[in-house]
Amino acid sequence: MRRRRHPRGSAIVANTAEKSSSPLNALLDVWVDDHLGLRQVGVLEQWSEAGHAFQNTVAFYYLDGLTDADAISITMPIRRAPYQPRVAGLSGNLPPIFDQNIPEGALRDYLIRRYLKVIDNMGDFDLLRLAGNRSIGRVRVVPHGEQPVAGTPEAPPLSYVLANPDAQAPLKASARDFPYLAINEYLCLYAAQMSGLPTAKVQLSDDGQVLAITRFDRDAKGALLGFEDMACLSALTAQDKYKGSYEDMVRTLSLMIEPAQRHEALAQVFKSIALSCVVGNGDAHLKNFGLLYADPTQAAQVAPAYDICCTVAYLREDQMALSLNRSKRFPNRASLTRFGRTACRLSHKEVSAILADIATGVESAAVELAYYRDQFPEFDVRAGEAMHTAWTSHMRMVLGLARTYTLPESLTAVGSHLDLEME
Repeated sequence: MRRRRHPRGSAIVANTAEKSSSPLNALLDVWVDDHLGLRQVGVLEQWSEAGHAFQNTVAFYYLDGLTDADAISITMPIRRAPYQPRVAGLSGNLPPIFDQNIPEGALRDYLIRRYLKVIDNMGDFDLLRLAGNRSIGRVRVVPHGEQPVAGTPEAPPLSYVLANPDAQAPLKASARDFPYLAINEYLCLYAAQMSGLPTAKVQLSDDGQVLAITRFDRDAKGALLGFEDMACLSALTAQDKYKGSYEDMVRTLSLMIEPAQRHEALAQVFKSIALSCVVGNGDAHLKNFGLLYADPTQAAQVAPAYDICCTVAYLREDQMALSLNRSKRFPNRASLTRFGRTACRLSHKEVSAILADIATGVESAAVELAYYRDQFPEFDVRAGEAMHTAWTSHMRMVLGLARTYTLPESLTAVGSHLDLEME
């Protein structure tokens, strides 16, 4: 084992067989698993300063003898000094590459409830210890002294995923406040795919309540790819994912992309943002955009679309997650075109072609929407009709279509359902 640069001799993470407080002095081992193989590259340490039992300090240390390809993040090159979020003035308790993999929402609540009896005062460090070996990307975090299993299995069928909660496929389920969210997101991703956007592969359960998203962090040979969302690349935490503007996000992304690929990347991001505007997605925040790369020395590319839904179907007055042209209101065509021309450096012809692609994609998805409204009457009442209204309204406003324009509302209007599957 290579010598650690700054060993502190901290205690190993406490065994959770007995109830204990969240360990204030603990180590996690950090590995990367990519086209170069599985290898340990560092340690993440948490400790409490004397007299500050409830104020923890976290630092990441690289091991000796590493190369640039072993870095865990584009923004964290190999160095002897530790990476400490508080010293760097960051808002989170963990370096951003680890913070991006902390479970959010229902999964976070589930883990806290499940381990409440064995870990008091569960914090981000504990959640990372529990979930860090299952995260998207090439970085693996495990309890000190353990070794992760190399690779990740191919995506199993949805029936297996539903029967086995530990299966390697992210699941999206409907919630009380967001009924039939799975169908909603399936249809929005379908619109994205039909618009020509690269999208993550998805499977929708027969009852329309669960959406399984196939992991997109693999290369053609099956090796894991690095993934960093735009919050991480902006040195922000999940709590900051609604801060800033799309202009800021595009500027940051431009710095991470090789000049030869920059134009294509900006066109893809513009199409993704514009598509979200048209389908009424007010949740296109920093964590829903990201980059993929083989390792930090290789060229990065924009990740496929993986989280798009019509939030306006549930929150009629919803706005955008980030500002665009200094406003969070969904833009009209002129405002969106200005963003594409100035921030994304696209020509007027390119912007017009992208918006035409989106119009075609949403019209194709409207056929699917009509089918699911017919198949699931409750979906129609609780979300489907509102989605149709939002899509029609935003097609007029965002794409500048005539006020009399309307999307097909029923199977009668579109003929018959086309049995199209997400590829």
